[in-house]
Amino acid sequence: ELYYPAGPPYLATGKDMYDIAFHWVKFLPRIHELFPQFMAEMHGYSVSAAHLKLPHHLNLGFMVSNIGGKEGFDFLDNVSRADACKPSIPEEALPLVLHYCQRYALGRWFFSKYKLREDIFDCEAPLLREPPLNVGEMIDWNIFPNGIETKDYNDPSKHHLIVEDGWMLCAVVYAINEVAISLKTKYCDSNANFEKTEHFHNEENFTNFLKDPSNP
Repeated sequence: ELYYPAGPPYLATGKDMYDIAFHWVKFLPRIHELFPQFMAEMHGYSVSAAHLKLPHHLNLGFMVSNIGGKEGFDFLDNVSRADACKPSIPEEALPLVLHYCQRYALGRWFFSKYKLREDIFDCEAPLLREPPLNVGEMIDWNIFPNGIETKDYNDPSKHHLIVEDGWMLCAVVYAINEVAISLKTKYCDSNANFEKTEHFHNEENFTNFLKDPSNP
């Protein structure tokens, strides 16, 4: 647990990486039989490294992804809930990688790359609806579009999770819109859709939420 659950980017000597790759390919089909989910290839790497007794130094501050985890969210330590969406942070203090593989939500503001429409960058596709800049101050709960999974951040000891969730949510949504706007401005004609209307929840539930953000 301390040395082997690594993910890319990997750094190793050429010989060590060759040995890891050799056993990685050898072990992976069997691992995939036991664990056919998305990350079977990552488990295969870890098993190969452990088999060869090649412990890794894990850099936990290299990226952010999973809120509440052992990752590099310390740049948000002094950020208030009110500033969670777009805090004023020097670029050199930001993590090197934002790995948006999780689900991020405050209230019914939500993002998951697995739910994102595949044509999001097409000319006719709408942009994502953006959370308000004070979303972290307004909301201390969330509910996922499945209507089942929820989180309650009301306890003051969990307020750092509001800041982390709010920052990830805004960073991803605003960045995707920024890229989409740039692409559409350059490559689309008068049919370009710049309406920020796309979201992930049932329309009625989302509309009611906007009217009363305190009500799940």
